[in-house]
Amino acid sequence: MPVSIHAEPLEQLTRDIFAAAGAPPDIAAVVAESLVMTNLVGHDSHGVLRVKQYINMIRAGMIKPAARPLIRKRFGATAMVTNGYGFGQIGARYAAELAVELGRAHGIAAVSLGQTAHIGRLGEYTHLIAAAGLIGIGFTSGSMFSGWVAPYGGREKVFSTNPMSFAVPCAGEGTLLLDFATAGMAHGKVLLARAKGEPVPQGMMLDKNGRPSTDASIVDDGAVLLAMGAYKGSGLSMMM
Repeated sequence: MPVSIHAEPLEQLTRDIFAAAGAPPDIAAVVAESLVMTNLVGHDSHGVLRVKQYINMIRAGMIKPAARPLIRKRFGATAMVTNGYGFGQIGARYAAELAVELGRAHGIAAVSLGQTAHIGRLGEYTHLIAAAGLIGIGFTSGSMFSGWVAPYGGREKVFSTNPMSFAVPCAGEGTLLLDFATAGMAHGKVLLARAKGEPVPQGMMLDKNGRPSTDASIVDDGAVLLAMGAYKGSGLSMMM
């Protein structure tokens, strides 16, 4: 049975969980705020659903909960940031804020982020850039170990869901924001459907035998996601 909880105590609980797992208070607060806000804006697939995943990654040594981002290289309007395998929300926010700084100084900027864990909702960071009065464009590519998507015409996991996001400030009208996976649906949306006992839409997934399926429960049993727009989404994912 679903349980309702107000945002403030949920955020506090999430902070406490990450702090108990070794995150400094400021890092735990940022990650908790990001996850709960993601729920509040309607993307439960990238919200507190991820807490268990992150804790498991900490236990497996895949997330260093106290790690902080550093600028590895900086040249003109460009920079490379390394996150030390820390929480992705910390590194992505740092990279977005650096992009704003460089963009204001040079009129354009490009910042990359490496050695990072899952960053959550990509649109959070392009929106941060747009809120500063700049146009934010973000692309994310998962590691070779996190493939979920088959290339067009295939049935093997090759690509991550490789999302992209665009955010444009609109005078007096808020922000125009696009944020979507290059898969037909984000992996997190499948996890959410599984948690709710719901099917996924037709045309999103193949089972381990390469047959179309809507059964979200098989997501970890050899299933693969399909790219959005057939070869178009597959090509975009490949280029990222």
